[in-house]
Amino acid sequence: MKPGITGPDGANTTFFGGFDQEGDGFPNFFGTSASAPHVAAVAALMLQVVPQATPEDIFDAMQLTALDIFNFSNGSLQPTGLGFDFFSGYGLLRADAALAYLSLNARGEIAGIKFLDLDGDGEQDPNEPGAGDFTIYVDHNRDGQFNNDPANPLRQTFESSVVPLPIPDATLNPITQTVTPGTITSQIVIGGLAVNMIGLEVNIEILTHTSTGQLTASLISPAGTRVELVTNTGGGGNNFLGTTFADDDSVAISTASSPYTGRFQPVDSLGQLAGEDLAGVWTLEISDNAALNVGQIRDWSITALFTELGTTTSAYGTFSFGDLPPGPYTIGEVNKVNFEQTTPVLQGTSPVLVTEVDMA
Repeated sequence: MKPGITGPDGANTTFFGGFDQEGDGFPNFFGTSASAPHVAAVAALMLQVVPQATPEDIFDAMQLTALDIFNFSNGSLQPTGLGFDFFSGYGLLRADAALAYLSLNARGEIAGIKFLDLDGDGEQDPNEPGAGDFTIYVDHNRDGQFNNDPANPLRQTFESSVVPLPIPDATLNPITQTVTPGTITSQIVIGGLAVNMIGLEVNIEILTHTSTGQLTASLISPAGTRVELVTNTGGGGNNFLGTTFADDDSVAISTASSPYTGRFQPVDSLGQLAGEDLAGVWTLEISDNAALNVGQIRDWSITALFTELGTTTSAYGTFSFGDLPPGPYTIGEVNKVNFEQTTPVLQGTSPVLVTEVDMA
């Protein structure tokens, strides 16, 4: 019987006897019967977030975001490779990543009207016209301000949960003398965000390697854009520690030395990612291009720089924000001089929950 996906087991129980692995007074429960309820619970959460999801949608999201499990082979842990294998199926289920991935393909809409509340009762009466040329925005950080200045963007950091991972050594064919790089990939799955992405930074907190000059590292966006961060830099130096790749720094990574602590310009500009959708699977690809040295990526993240979405009401006061993933949103307006907002009454913003397609 082939495995489809691997769920956690070994949880504490109060109703089964057996081996108490941690010595905490609660016996542990192992096996398929132990892991299946965890997987079923994640599926239920996914269906709660995206009610229209089919069983195929849910299983696809679980498969595509699963964590590759390392098989114990030849006395050491060896990666089985991304995708299906008979050791762990598609890998270890990651609830956060599966939920985020499923929400990427579910889209909804927020629509409304801004009107002149002539009698101040908070409701639009037949004689109260729509108010045109008002700015309505999605208040991402819920501060009651329209943050749309590219020179002062909002920032949010997303950590990878697919770490640590060993960086496999390159292999040398003794006959042809050709070198095959050892390559590893690590992902960050970001659920849909209603923002305008204007920039990105890549943070490698800990990457250990005994010869950084053998390494190349690239970031691959959900749209497939590849940005080369570093290429065979540093000779025989060791490690990347607290390294941030950012276009706004004046020091190129190619001129720096290990352990590269600080901010550096990458080989390619991260600016080419501006305007792309932040939602999706971001991949860090690291290759070892020479034999005899190995390493490990232990911690990395990306920091998105963005402004909030905004729109202007039509002559009839209508506005809309489309292509929104499921989730809670706060809608605000930029009020004008000599106008007083009557509804909503709290800080000029209104909470909205998008749960399915075409919800207004």
